[in-house]
Amino acid sequence: MDVTATAPLLPRYRRPLSFGGVLDETFWVYRTAWPKLMAVTGLAALPGALAIVLLTGQTYLLSVNNLASLEEDPEAMARLFTGIGLGALLAVLVYGLGALIGQGGVTAMTGGLVRGQTPSVAAALGAAFRKLLIVLASGIVLVLGILGLYLVSLPLLIVGLGGLLGGLVMLIGLAVWVNRPPERRGNGLKWLIILACPFGLALFYGVRWSLAIPAIFLENAGPVAALKRSGNLVEGRWFVVFGVWLVLGVVVFILQSIPAALIGLAGTLIGASAGDPEGAGLAVGIAQNAASIAGSILFGSLSFIAATIMFVDARNRLEGTDLAERLDLLQDGAPALT
Repeated sequence: MDVTATAPLLPRYRRPLSFGGVLDETFWVYRTAWPKLMAVTGLAALPGALAIVLLTGQTYLLSVNNLASLEEDPEAMARLFTGIGLGALLAVLVYGLGALIGQGGVTAMTGGLVRGQTPSVAAALGAAFRKLLIVLASGIVLVLGILGLYLVSLPLLIVGLGGLLGGLVMLIGLAVWVNRPPERRGNGLKWLIILACPFGLALFYGVRWSLAIPAIFLENAGPVAALKRSGNLVEGRWFVVFGVWLVLGVVVFILQSIPAALIGLAGTLIGASAGDPEGAGLAVGIAQNAASIAGSILFGSLSFIAATIMFVDARNRLEGTDLAERLDLLQDGAPALT
């Protein structure tokens, strides 16, 4: 199945979604297809997850068994830590690529689900692999852009804007913004709030560019075009998108932390009675890493689902995409959608 096919949207996605509506639909999609979504994120994360878990165990064993004997051999110790560092870098790179594939796969699958399709896990992962280089390039451009905006914000902190004074100016500006009708807000007030906020430029554009991945999968946009497309769609909906990311970020963080927290608690409870404290520490450390990865696999797809739903909703609001689809169907002789 072509996960980028343009079948008509389900009726529930042909209506404007409020802030709460975006969150409701995110969890609805998750409940509807959570086994497939977990399979996509799990398979994508598997190579990197194994690398991280194995590296954790190997590092712990090397540190416990060899560190004391290497204290008098600085060269051997340097080689040990260099090897550990290179292994960690490789594991992080593999895990990062897997995360991008998982994000792409969930986005592709969600794009099908909101249109009543049921893409297979293989189809979603296939779409993610085909667009991996575009997603990677878009991510690099985004990261470089955010870093550049952080650097641009540093002089504002030095002169006072962006610091304590800037925070006060920002709060006053936000109060004025909220109490003014939209036609009287103006760009001047908007930019005053952005520049007064600590690192506000990076925050503002980070949110504007946060829907780039759906643009790549749902509209076949290129790396830079996807960022521009995201910025255009978020325009006028910035606070809603930011609010969704803020609330969902807290919820996902808590959910993802639960497995590792339970393992840590269990390790603390049994640690005192363990016959081999070092072995118990190794087992708990490896188990906690594995639990953290499991938490990401279980709940990490929520953020990617939300991004896709916000992208679809923004297109409907600004461009009437849902209306255009229904007109196309009527012109093709299909019955009207209700």
